[in-house]
Amino acid sequence: MGGAELLIDGDVPPGAGLSSSAALECAVATALRALYGIALTAPETALLAQRAENAFVGVPCGVMDQMASMCCTPGHALFLDTRSLALAQEPLDLAAAGLRLLVIDTGTKHALADGEYAARRRECELAAVLIGVDALRDIESVAQLNVLHDPVLRARARHVVTENARVLRTVRLLRSHRLRETGPLLTASHLSLRDDFAVSLPRAGPRRGGRSGGGRARRPDDGRRVRGLGDRPGRGRRGGSGVGRGPARVRRGGLRRAAPLRGGAVRRGVVSGGPGQATPRIRRTRTDPARARKPASAYSGV
Repeated sequence: MGGAELLIDGDVPPGAGLSSSAALECAVATALRALYGIALTAPETALLAQRAENAFVGVPCGVMDQMASMCCTPGHALFLDTRSLALAQEPLDLAAAGLRLLVIDTGTKHALADGEYAARRRECELAAVLIGVDALRDIESVAQLNVLHDPVLRARARHVVTENARVLRTVRLLRSHRLRETGPLLTASHLSLRDDFAVSLPRAGPRRGGRSGGGRARRPDDGRRVRGLGDRPGRGRRGGSGVGRGPARVRRGGLRRAAPLRGGAVRRGVVSGGPGQATPRIRRTRTDPARARKPASAYSGV
């Protein structure tokens, strides 16, 4: 394989935590694969991109982001076993469920290379060694974590064990076309990331009163109420963007209110997208601190 001149263009804000590094790696690998006629499958390309992240960038990441970039298909969620690399396309018909997928910019820059990711990985690996399993995924019950005397290691392991259980529960719900019932699992995931894995931020937290499955929140634009439908940070991230679900019927127009940043300024940023939709854009605005409102308790528009 020889060299290449590449023009790279994109509109994802730096530090948005949307796995743009994995997407870039996979895009470059795909371009070179086509240019030089290299026979690689999508999973093989993802593994090559992960190797670049591990060996060149120095981030000990897994392969989830790269596999998502290479193997996801429209209208589906990718169910991935990162040990065997077995994958399945699970139905994700948001429109049929009257839902929309939201990606919310918290306004806080995300960076895997800051050491937090590596620290969490070391903690999980140590917890597995102390319990006596190859990986935390091999634990069948939270009760097995009682052998961990360090409360930090116990919390980190509890997140992994319960998160794996939430993934399996979500897959079962998707396969039975009960998409709306996944909302509480999204919020439970966020609370676990915040409390056990310690990677969330206050401004990315679940909306007050908008807890999935029962919490309600007022929409400032017309005074009616809508149910909170679940949200969580993107992956195990500190900062960057979060993922949530909102009702499809809410009219376009962006967030009417958002949580104040330090000093009272407000940053709003919402992007929605789905199969066949135009390229999503993240919009951000800042208001005068004197005019900053109290935090909204749920998504107020999209």
